[in-house]
Amino acid sequence: MRTTGGRRGRLPAAVVLLCGLLVLGAVAVALSIATERRHAKERDDNAAELVASHIAGQLERSVAAFRGAGALGVDGEVTAAEFEAYAKDVINDSLFTAVAYERIVDDGDLAALEAETGVTPRDSDGRGGFVAVASRPRHLVVVRGYPAEQTNALLGFDIASDPVHLAAAQASERNDAPAIADPVTLANSAAPGLFVIHEIRGADGTAIGFVSSSLGIDQLVNALGSTAPDVELGLRLEETVLVSSDDGGAVRSFDIAGRTFVVTADDGAGPEALIPTLIVIGTLLVAIAAIASYRRDRRLIGDQRRVADRNRAIAELGRTLAGATEPDDVVRAITNHAGGIIGSRYTNLARRSAADPSKVEVARDVGMDDTVAHEFAMQSLDESLPVTDCVRTGETLVIRSDGDYRRRYPQVIHEVRTAGIYAVVCVPLEFSDDVCIGAIEFAFGEALGLEQADDLVVAATTIAQLGSRALERSTVADAARSHAAHLSTLAQALAAAPTVDAAAQVIERLVPRVVGCSAASLTTVDPSRDGDGVDDGRIIGRDLNGTRGERLGRLELSWDTPVSLTTTQHAVLMTVTGLVSRTLEQTARAEQEHELIVQLQRDLLAAPPDVESLEIAVRYQPAMTIVGLGGDWYDIIASSGGRTYVVIGDITGHGSSAVTAMADVKAVMNHLLRLDTPLDVVCQHADSLLARHGTYATAQIVAIDGATGGAEYVNAGHPFPVVRRSDGAAEELRDGHRALLGAGQTGPITAGRLTLQPDEVLLLYTDGLIERRTDSLDVHMRRLASMLERAEGNDLGELVDQLLEAERAEQSAERVDDDIAIVAVRRTA
Repeated sequence: MRTTGGRRGRLPAAVVLLCGLLVLGAVAVALSIATERRHAKERDDNAAELVASHIAGQLERSVAAFRGAGALGVDGEVTAAEFEAYAKDVINDSLFTAVAYERIVDDGDLAALEAETGVTPRDSDGRGGFVAVASRPRHLVVVRGYPAEQTNALLGFDIASDPVHLAAAQASERNDAPAIADPVTLANSAAPGLFVIHEIRGADGTAIGFVSSSLGIDQLVNALGSTAPDVELGLRLEETVLVSSDDGGAVRSFDIAGRTFVVTADDGAGPEALIPTLIVIGTLLVAIAAIASYRRDRRLIGDQRRVADRNRAIAELGRTLAGATEPDDVVRAITNHAGGIIGSRYTNLARRSAADPSKVEVARDVGMDDTVAHEFAMQSLDESLPVTDCVRTGETLVIRSDGDYRRRYPQVIHEVRTAGIYAVVCVPLEFSDDVCIGAIEFAFGEALGLEQADDLVVAATTIAQLGSRALERSTVADAARSHAAHLSTLAQALAAAPTVDAAAQVIERLVPRVVGCSAASLTTVDPSRDGDGVDDGRIIGRDLNGTRGERLGRLELSWDTPVSLTTTQHAVLMTVTGLVSRTLEQTARAEQEHELIVQLQRDLLAAPPDVESLEIAVRYQPAMTIVGLGGDWYDIIASSGGRTYVVIGDITGHGSSAVTAMADVKAVMNHLLRLDTPLDVVCQHADSLLARHGTYATAQIVAIDGATGGAEYVNAGHPFPVVRRSDGAAEELRDGHRALLGAGQTGPITAGRLTLQPDEVLLLYTDGLIERRTDSLDVHMRRLASMLERAEGNDLGELVDQLLEAERAEQSAERVDDDIAIVAVRRTA
């Protein structure tokens, strides 16, 4: 009975135990599933945070690379060299592989743009192709791109024809910051991408153009690399899907350039179902598996959080460096913040000395002992130290333990131990031309493991790259600011140089102080010296080329001792070379135009005819500076009715158009006056002709009867004629007024009248004779009348020459450089 009862007692116990095990297993499974779901959500959250942080960092870095565009427009235009240097910086500092420059062009200037650049403006047809450009108030035409192989197909594209591109450009111009457009289709791959654009402002603050680039979404995703290899990624720009993904996963958002990006991430792991398969083995194995899973997940989460925190900190440092405008600001940002990211005890930054490139200046961590910091503040590159070896070789240097330090640098082991340093990671700072200009030294208070050291090298290299770009940008900007006054003075002086010889004098006087050399000279083209070069380190030459690539001359700079140009001097020299090249091209072209037009004008201004009872003397003196010849003219006409007409005038403006208008109006008036056409009719014909030319003229027409001395005259806005009477007194003739020729006056004209007595002189002239930068015209006309009264001699030509010499000598510095025409008439009987 007891035996049976024992069995019966044990059966419920077994059932209870079994049920207990089942219940415990079920509870364990339920708990495990709940835990795994929570862990899966955490993994998704961390994956989303990591991916969002990485993508935000890449986008922020890429967009920030455009912020240097403000320096491009400091002189009012963007040269090819400036653009290429800027584009290289953008490509080096971002994910972009190409950069385009769009110039702002008014509708009426498209033909001039095509003639200047050889680029034909085109509109988008909305299907990936181009059509002829349409009329619109303002065009944003792609005129340059870098590199050429990626951007040549876009040359001439008017981005104002595409609403998406235009909206981004307007946003950038409105906010004075980079702007991101709605998603676009990339022209070279038909893949989706992002279009980023930033305006360029000139010295007066107005927009003169834009720089832009496109970034493929696949580039942005591929840039994640191994950061989150198993994560299913989704990406939206606001409501537009860039990378599609299944529903689910964690969501993170961030803002770049005023646009909101949304990231979804699912690590794909899901809750583990290990417990149900192991329930037959027992709750113990389930518990062990759960604990192992928990520990593994916590370790993975910890690693992901550490990487995400570091990436966020590096991105924040990148933003700080992007906003640094001075090199010292960059140094402080790195020494104050980089150590916290890496976990080092001290962070030091060494830069080559500007005064002596054979030495480095070391900015020490604020926490370092002052005695040690002072001792190592300036070091020769010949010294054997981690930081100097890194700068000298341009290679990363790692010391993982105190033993490594003792073996490699025994001479400083005492100072190192005093500072509590047991390991060091040094990474070089390099500019875009691969020149090592310094290094960052991270010093640690404990030895480093091999994997730990490798991980720190990756992070330190990223920080060094950010620091290098920031130092290069701020160094160039600092140089531009420090040289701005000298460059501005040089640019103004070159712009005012009328001839190549004058430009050479400006170069000899001003370029040394801009570049910092001992002397500078401009030489003509020497076939035996082809290309830029350096002679024994003391002479540096730069070829000066025109816009079509032709050789214009050579700029040579000399130093007293051999020199190696710094990055700042390279940038300044590039700017100076561009200024001088443009000046040479403009002055050479202006000299050729000056010679041609002077010859044309002299052909048109012939010697006066012999007229009975009248002696006539004429003089014409062209302007000295090469701003284009003016439209001054005179004419002496003997009519069929026996009258003599004296005409003198001045077409507005300079250059070939002014001379052409002058020739036409002179011919028409000559023809009409030979037929004794009334003066008001002559003026009306001149009005119509000049209106067709789109210009105006001042003029004085005097009709003289040589036999009686009677004369009538009309003054169309011209300086008043002056008569020297027989008693020697000078008198201004202020009657006979009408509007400027070309203004279209239709009312009657009341001609002025005078009688010219024997030996009296009538003087007609253009405003170049009396115009000055100070005082009014009335003052200078009174001075002219006084000089006419004092003029001596009986020869009329000598009298006119005396007036020219007197005006030239008096206040010559205040004279306005303009053409001068003079006609003097004396009645002889």
